[in-house]
Amino acid sequence: MTNPPEPPALLATFDAHDATQALNWIAVTLHTIRGALDQPATEAASAWLHEGRDACRLTLQRGDPYLVTITHATTRITWTIHPVLYLPQATHRTTSITKCRTSPNPDTQR
Repeated sequence: MTNPPEPPALLATFDAHDATQALNWIAVTLHTIRGALDQPATEAASAWLHEGRDACRLTLQRGDPYLVTITHATTRITWTIHPVLYLPQATHRTTSITKCRTSPNPDTQR
């Protein structure tokens, strides 16, 4: 009797500011784990590091998502990269925001 496979699990997220930062994060992670992978997974990681990054970058520049998947024995590791357009929130530390007046406007007093 074999155990049923475990469902996929989200182990971490990373908010990259651009495609280059996302690609670098995956590259660093692949370099870090490559020594512990079996031969087929090591070859797949090396192939992506040497040839897959350009295809990934072009896909992201078109605005499409991209998956990087490495399978080691019975474990599948997938990185999902998808462009997200958003406006960062303004904070008092990074943006000059006008303070509210503490005294009444002299022009409106009569």
